Amino acid sequence: MFFFPDMNTQEQLLIRQTTAANISHCLWDINLEGDSGWICRGKTNISVWYFEAATSNSITRILQLMRRNCQKRLNWFIAKKKEPILFTLSVAYKAKTQNALDPHFHSFCTSDKVQPETSLWREGNNNVTSMTFFGRDYEIAAMNLIQKFFRQFSHPILHGCTNIEITSFALHFKTLADEVTVTTTTNC
Repeated sequence: MFFFPDMNTQEQLLIRQTTAANISHCLWDINLEGDSGWICRGKTNISVWYFEAATSNSITRILQLMRRNCQKRLNWFIAKKKEPILFTLSVAYKAKTQNALDPHFHSFCTSDKVQPETSLWREGNNNVTSMTFFGRDYEIAAMNLIQKFFRQFSHPILHGCTNIEITSFALHFKTLADEVTVTTTTNC
């Protein structure tokens, strides 16, 4: 588990900056899937948090900072939909390369999809849904994202990158029903 009790002023500022998503929207989830061609798997919700200033280049610190925001957004979505969900985490970053002609490389990295464990209970007259083991589920997604992030930097093009700056993080989430129902209409 990531824990950094001695947060500096910059990180405290990041926590304040990332309480509400800068962009939230819902898009058709269209992907190229093997020989099947382009497949539409319902709609996915995307929330993106942009950082106002340069951030720490530590992805583990960024993941710790985004944890609370993702939990709040996912609990809201589960309570609204009252059904199982899937989510992914991603970060967008830029890295300074040694090539003087192209000094910055912009890219993103996304975790694998995670289906969190959920729990239903009665609170007053309302059914409330929330993630029972959010910490564990988030850690699985975060560790997957970290592995992919560092794997990207082993690519020869990115070898020797310096001054990595994470510019935003995003949460993609959808219902499991949307994921398994393939939409084949031309509306996608």
